Amino acid sequence: MDNLLHWDRIALASGALLRLRDAVGSRVVCVRGQVWLTEPGDPVDHFLHPADDHRIAHAGLVIIEATESAELMVLPAP
Repeated sequence: MDNLLHWDRIALASGALLRLRDAVGSRVVCVRGQVWLTEPGDPVDHFLHPADDHRIAHAGLVIIEATESAELMVLPAP
């Protein structure tokens, strides 16, 4: 997953993109702000607010965009 699977918080400025590969089973947790998340094979895009999370269910490239200044964590698959 591009070496981003860890417990550290990731800060994103408004409009910044984060690309995740090989992240199936990982969980994205929004700590602060708001992010938009889209993954291949999922017809629904997701908006995450503080304390929201989303488990990546499909292989391929996951795109996360900060719709405002945001902070998130990417937690590895169990």
